[in-house]
Amino acid sequence: MQTFDLIVIGGGITGAGIFREAAACGLSVLLLEARDFGSGTSSRSSKLVHGGLRYLKQGALHLTLDSVRHRERLLKELPGLVTSLPFLMPLYGDTGPSALQMKAGLFLYDLMAGRQSHRFLPEKRLTTILPGIRTRHLNGAFSFEDAQVDDARLVLRLIQEGITYKKAMALNYTEVKGLSRNEKSRVTGVRALDRESGEEKPFSGRLVINATGVLAEKLHHLPDRKQQIRPLRGSHLVFSRDLLPLESAVSFLHPQDRRPVFFLPWEGALLLGTTDADAGLQEAARPRITKEETRYLLAAATHLFPHAGFHEKAILATFAGLRPVISEGGDKAPSEESREHEIWQSPGLISVTGGKLTTFRKLAWDTLKHASRQLPMALPDEKAPLVPENPIPCPDAVSPLVWQRLSCRYGNLLERMASLPPKLLTKIPGTAHLWAEIPLAAGERGVYHLDDLLLRRLRLGLLLREGGMDIMEGIRELALPVLGWREEKWETEVVRYQLLWQKDHGVPG
Repeated sequence: MQTFDLIVIGGGITGAGIFREAAACGLSVLLLEARDFGSGTSSRSSKLVHGGLRYLKQGALHLTLDSVRHRERLLKELPGLVTSLPFLMPLYGDTGPSALQMKAGLFLYDLMAGRQSHRFLPEKRLTTILPGIRTRHLNGAFSFEDAQVDDARLVLRLIQEGITYKKAMALNYTEVKGLSRNEKSRVTGVRALDRESGEEKPFSGRLVINATGVLAEKLHHLPDRKQQIRPLRGSHLVFSRDLLPLESAVSFLHPQDRRPVFFLPWEGALLLGTTDADAGLQEAARPRITKEETRYLLAAATHLFPHAGFHEKAILATFAGLRPVISEGGDKAPSEESREHEIWQSPGLISVTGGKLTTFRKLAWDTLKHASRQLPMALPDEKAPLVPENPIPCPDAVSPLVWQRLSCRYGNLLERMASLPPKLLTKIPGTAHLWAEIPLAAGERGVYHLDDLLLRRLRLGLLLREGGMDIMEGIRELALPVLGWREEKWETEVVRYQLLWQKDHGVPG
């Protein structure tokens, strides 16, 4: 039986962050994920690295401050993966918020970031930037800056960095079926199942960390009976940028319930989100948008851009994820629940859930501080950069901006780029991906299924109609030799992928 200092259960952003920090501390650490790395909420988020402007309204100043500071640091340390995103927030006289409220909130937001980014745009300037926007009662807009990320690639990069430390190991498709305990009921390891081979795999650990998101209470009940994990579903629609070629994100209030919703330019496509609806734990493995949410988001789109052509047939893809929110019950609306994280422990076991993608590193640090009470260890260096600078020089055939994007996503895997023909250094139409990324991503660890490649290592399944079936032959030619699959497996995987895509990412009904 293999023995580790630390076993981390859950391969989303929280588990990956803990894994990377623990490995850097010199611990022998094992990361276990029941499905693919990042296949849950951490590949189905709104792709935002943001301070949470709306948390100011809730009085959560420390949460906003932490988020803004981590956003600024991620922008500096992960250029090309975490990128600055300008936002526009139109102001309407019939709905609010008022210009004074927005100016006060954005002033505080900029103060926390240590730089001014917001300004007011009059109506004439706004309608030039956003032609076709609804003009009735329009008073102008505020612009400000936040950031966005390819969430799944961030998870994969953290795991890649963790594995560079020789005592670290990460396994996907390895499901923890239960905890092992000694005669004093202290947790001493886990019983796991390799879902690909069917092999049972027991692992021994001096300490186990449960980072399974909405499923955290299945392994470890919250200590406060007043608290519970409230899974909240956030759903999104994906459109072609041809429909609305935005260079900035647009945040606005939904006409029905005055909730903030947004358009985001992302990876060559256009995202519309998000909802905030109660969900059941039975959805945890495969959350899907509902018909009601689809109508809700389309109503928002047609309200703001009535003539742009937002309708059901224009949707390229959909996706939904579950937020693990800690609730104390009562009748709070989903959007009013706190986004703080919670850590609790018992002998040999620490659990963490909640929090925001933006502050994943703070979650990791806080969790490892708790771990140090049970496991003697060096604490993480909170000033150390998240990833090293990439020493591989930019090829002449690639622009510096594209190379920066690739460097932060793939790290030292880019050494393989040298052997790829120049014709692959062009973009796949409708996306920000290069053809060269297909064989590059196919050679990454843990690609067992086609959806691992097209939905997480790459995002083609979310950016192209029908999940990219129109270019599947081109994908096959580039990926199959690297994957080492037989033709029969490829054909089986394509059928499996089509069915999965229709269920999880197609339009309901």
